[in-house]
Formats: sequence, C-alpha cells, structure tokens
Amino acid sequence: MNEKFIKITNSAYKVLEFLPEAEILKHKAKEKALAIMEGASLIFGEKEDIWMDIGCLSEINKVLGNIDIFLSYLEITKECGWIDTINFLILEKEYKRLEAEVIKLKEKYQIKNLKPQPPQLTGGQIVTSQTSNFEKIQNTISQKKELTERQKKILEIVQKNEKTQVADIIKVLPDVTKRTIRRDMDELLKSGQILRAGEFNQISYKYA
Repeated sequence: MNEKFIKITNSAYKVLEFLPEAEILKHKAKEKALAIMEGASLIFGEKEDIWMDIGCLSEINKVLGNIDIFLSYLEITKECGWIDTINFLILEKEYKRLEAEVIKLKEKYQIKNLKPQPPQLTGGQIVTSQTSNFEKIQNTISQKKELTERQKKILEIVQKNEKTQVADIIKVLPDVTKRTIRRDMDELLKSGQILRAGEFNQISYKYA
C-alpha cells in the first residue's frame, strides 16, 4: 500500500482523536479516511495501466465522493471547536491535493477511453478527426457529458438571477454540501454554460 496514503490517513486519525470518544462523527470520519486510503491505493496501484484499460471510473468516483464527505465532516469538527484551525487547514490541504490527483486520473481515464470518431467521406476523400490535441479532447468530453439533475437545478437557479453565489444555491439545496456545489459549478464552467466573476468571497456566477 502506498506510504503516502498511509501517512495522510495517520494524520487524519491523530487529528480526529481530539473529538469526544462518544461522538459518532469521530468514528464516521475515521471510516471515511480508511475508505479513502484503500480506494486511493487501489486506483493508484502498480496495476494502474490495467485499470485504465478495463475501467475504473466507478472506483474513482467512489474515492472522490468519500473525500467530499470526509472534508464535510472535517468542517463540522472545526465549527464545533474540536480541532484547531491549523490542524484543519493542514489536513484539508492534504486531502484537496489528493482530490486533485484523483480528478487528474479521472480525466486521463476518460481521454484514454474516448472512442475515436469513424472516418467521414467528403468529396470522395476520407477525412479523419485529429484527437491528439488535449484541449480538443477535453472539450469533446465536456460536450458529451450529460448534466445531473442537481446540475440542471443549479443552472436553473443561475439563469434566474443576474448574479448568483454559492450561498444562494445552498438556500435552495440545503441538503447538498458546499464542496459538492462548488464541484458542480466547476463542471458547468468547464462546459461553458456559466461564467464566473470576482475573487475570494466575492465570487459570483451568471448564465453564459
């Protein structure tokens, strides 16, 4: 098992020890940290190339979902005062870095498994599309990906308002975590359906 994943999990366990023993969130967070370690070790293992050929998208999505839930748990522990801000920021940074690596692997998988377009006849000549350009492939993936029901709802909210912030969406979708909403917004940005303006806490979105 990759030592990097063991190290980050051990750090999470040490931080979570500050939570009250009877607190159920302590045990749920530990379970998620362990699941992340096992999933990450699997998809980044020595047989990664084989996985990329036979398909591991569901496992990748599972790891991303577990990271999302774990970071939500972590935010709750900070808000309750069980862990200090420094430990929270350090641990959050490590898991976000891992999340970025998993997302990069997901994009690699999607590109590798993108089916080439069949040759087209134009004026008696065969014309083949060039898919070697990384940016063109990414755009093709974004165009082909269907929106989830949640993303459709977010797009509907943005479309109704001149400027929309994440807090505005949370009011309409209170059961969805802030991190999940931000990830959906990033997907909508990549597909060119919304635009972003401002910086830091003043970031807002509008319909493209």
